[in-house]
Amino acid sequence: MSIAHPISRAPTHPAPAAPPPLAACPQQSALQRTTSDPIHNSARARGGASGYKRAAPFARSAVSVSPAATAAETNHQTAIRLGLYDSLSRQTLDRWRLPPTEVELAQAARLHLAHQQRVQVANAPGYHSDLANALSWLASLRDSMPSRELFVRNAGAADSEYNATTFSLLFEFIREKGSRQAGSRNGAQLRADSILGIISTLNAFLSRLAGSPILNDGAEAAVKQAGKQARRQDGPPGDRAVQAPLRAVHLRAAFRLGLERASAFGKARAACLLVGHNTLARGEDLGTQGAVDIGRDLTIGAFDLTSGAGLTPPALVIWMCASKDPTQHNRRSPMVVQRRSASGPLGADPMCTYDAILTAWPILADTIPKNQWHTTLFFRTPRVSGDPPSAWRSITANDVGTFVNQAAIAAGIDPAPLGIRSLRMGGATDLYDIHGAAGERYIRERGRWSSDIAQIYQRVSARLHGELSRTIGDSTGVDLQSLLAGWSQAAITHGRCPV
Repeated sequence: MSIAHPISRAPTHPAPAAPPPLAACPQQSALQRTTSDPIHNSARARGGASGYKRAAPFARSAVSVSPAATAAETNHQTAIRLGLYDSLSRQTLDRWRLPPTEVELAQAARLHLAHQQRVQVANAPGYHSDLANALSWLASLRDSMPSRELFVRNAGAADSEYNATTFSLLFEFIREKGSRQAGSRNGAQLRADSILGIISTLNAFLSRLAGSPILNDGAEAAVKQAGKQARRQDGPPGDRAVQAPLRAVHLRAAFRLGLERASAFGKARAACLLVGHNTLARGEDLGTQGAVDIGRDLTIGAFDLTSGAGLTPPALVIWMCASKDPTQHNRRSPMVVQRRSASGPLGADPMCTYDAILTAWPILADTIPKNQWHTTLFFRTPRVSGDPPSAWRSITANDVGTFVNQAAIAAGIDPAPLGIRSLRMGGATDLYDIHGAAGERYIRERGRWSSDIAQIYQRVSARLHGELSRTIGDSTGVDLQSLLAGWSQAAITHGRCPV
C-alpha cells in the first residue's frame, strides 16, 4: 500500500504491463534497411601482373543486427528493470470504433512494434551510449531509495512537479557521487553541464516513452535554473586537453628511423596510418566502435581498385562515411587515393598511401573469401602473435591510437598528447600548410565535413583530389601548437578564429 506524500508519493494512474523485449518479437528482431549506397559497380579484375582485384559491390545487409539495435535493446531492458514502462507507458495505443478482431489486433501490434524498433535504432550510436550512462545513474539513485517511485505520468501540474523533483534529486546525487571514470578522475565532481546533459537525455527518452512531455514548461525551467546556479559555482571551464597532430614529417621520420613495415602486421599498420592521414580519418573511421556495422564501417568492399586505374599516376577510391554521420544520413564519400609517382617499384616510397594499400591487399583482402568482403573490415590486427591474416580481428579506435603512439615513439616525439584523432588533425594541418587558405575547402571535402550551402554548386575535382593525396605527404611545416608548450587550440566554430 502506497502512502501519499506531498513530495514522495505513488503514481495515481493505473500502470499497463511492460511491452515484450524487442528481441522476443519473431517478426523483426532488428530493423531491416535498404539503401541506395553509391558503390554498385560490378567487380572487375584490375589486370596486369599484380593480379589485384577490386572489391565486389558494396551493399548493406538487410538482415544484420546493427550496433544501434543492440544498444537500443540493452537500454530497453534496463528501462523495464527500472519499472519505467509500468509508470510511464501509454495505456492505450489505439481506439476502436467497433470491437477489434484478432487480425486487427495482430496487425496493430506488428505495426506498433515496427515503429518502436525504428525509433529506438534511429539515433546515433553515441546517443545509445549516452542513454545507457543516464539510465545507469538513474538505477543508482533508485538503488539508494528503492521505495521511491521515480517518475509518474504527467496528468497535471502536480505530476510534472514530482518528475522535476526526481530530476533535481538525480542532479544532486550525481554531483555528490562524482565521476565514475577509472583512474585519477574517479570521484571528481562532475560539471553542471555534464549532469544537465544526462538529465536532458533522460527527459527526452522518458517523454517519448510516455507519448507526451513528462515536464511542463514551468517545471522544466526550474530544473534548468538550478543547473544554471550550479554552473556559476563551477566557474569557467578549464583548458582543453592538449591534442597534437601526427603529421607527414612525423610519419616520414617514423618509417626512416625504423617503424617496421616489412612483416604482414607492419604492412597492415603502415597502410592504416597512411590511409588515416591521407583521408583525414578518425580512429572510429578506420576501425569498429563495437560490433561491426557494415552500413558505415570501412570494409574490404569499400575499396575500389579499378575506377581510378586509368589515371596517371593510377589511383584507387575508398568509399567512406562522414565521421559524425553514424546514422548514414549522408551518402558515403569517394576518397581518391593516387599514387605519388607514375613509376618505380611498389612500396619504394614509404609515404605513398596507394602503394601501402596495394602492398597490404594480399594480406587484408585476398585472405578473405569475396562473399565476405562487405562484412569484413579491411584493417585488422592479429589476436595473438602468429595468427594467420584470415584469423585477424577487426581493429578498434584504440588500436589506431596504439599505432599512432608506436609511430610517435619511432619518430622520437612524445606520444602523450597523441590519440585516435591525431591522424585526422595531422592530415588537415598538412593540407592547410601546403595550400593555405585555399586548402580550407579541400579539408572540408577530404575530411567529409558538412560545408556551406553555397558549395553545393561547386563540383569536387577528381584531378585535384588525386593531387591532394599525392602531395599531402610533402608537408614540412611546423604547426603553432607544437611551438607553444601546453597550449591547446580551441575548437573551430563557424565564423570564429581558432586561436
